Amino acid sequence: MNIKSSQNTTCLKVDPPLTKPQQEELDRRLEDYLANPNDVLSWQEVKIAAIQELKSC
Repeated sequence: MNIKSSQNTTCLKVDPPLTKPQQEELDRRLEDYLANPNDVLSWQEVKIAAIQELKSC
């Protein structure tokens, strides 16, 4: 929960709860990461692959 105050207003921001499928997907991803912590790509690698994919279209 975040509370922001500005000159004359206060805004309360509450994120909605995750749905069951969203929570299951996050749990699956965390489990996979914990089992394979070195099986990751840097942002630079992702960016290069995305650019190459776009150029091949």
